Amino acid sequence: MGWVLMSERDLNRVEVLSQVDDGRLTVDDGAAMLAMSRRQIFRLLKRFRSDGVASIRHKTRGRRPNNRISDVRRALALSLIRESYADYGPTLAAEMLEDRVKVLSQVTHGEMTVVSLAHVLGLSRSQVHRLLHAFRKDGAPGIRHKARGRPSNNAIDPAVREYAVTLVQDHYGDFGPTLAAEMLAKHHGLKVSRETLRKWMMADGLWLSRRQRRSFQQPRLRRDCYGELIQIDGSEHHWFEE
Repeated sequence: MGWVLMSERDLNRVEVLSQVDDGRLTVDDGAAMLAMSRRQIFRLLKRFRSDGVASIRHKTRGRRPNNRISDVRRALALSLIRESYADYGPTLAAEMLEDRVKVLSQVTHGEMTVVSLAHVLGLSRSQVHRLLHAFRKDGAPGIRHKARGRPSNNAIDPAVREYAVTLVQDHYGDFGPTLAAEMLAKHHGLKVSRETLRKWMMADGLWLSRRQRRSFQQPRLRRDCYGELIQIDGSEHHWFEE
């Protein structure tokens, strides 16, 4: 009989299922201990009784994950790092690999194929051809996202921001962002998230961040002479002999 490698969670499941199977625990108690539903407990019990302890292990353990990066893409990335970024650290090398302008230039100059570029960028051939068309037509600016630099579609109107800040100044100046947001929604019908209101209040000086509100104790100044100490006695009694 071979060894069965199990995690601590699996061992805990085996212990609880054994107690449920022996009648020492009810199904409801076992479900509460394992944070599962009754249906999941019955399913595990069925597998445990038919196939034993090994059936508790997850079925995908030891298998390759579905979203695993292909070996071709891994080999291509490592070859590019050896050839061009051998003296780079992992962070900078990853940034350079993601630099679409550079790799698109290699494709236009015939230094890389479209298939290789698709593996590097994690895109399909049609997406790569679309990027190449924009790159050849408009150059590097064509690679930028079209929505970059434009105001967001769900941006709050500046008039709403000004109205909310004015209400906070007039009625809730000593309130924090969370309570102020609740008061705006309750009494004025203005629904603004507390984080948005926090940013507005901080920008207008109505609220200080946690770091800005930190107070530091003034350190005690050094004495003129070594060993010098001030003795203060606030008691009315004579503690020392006269």
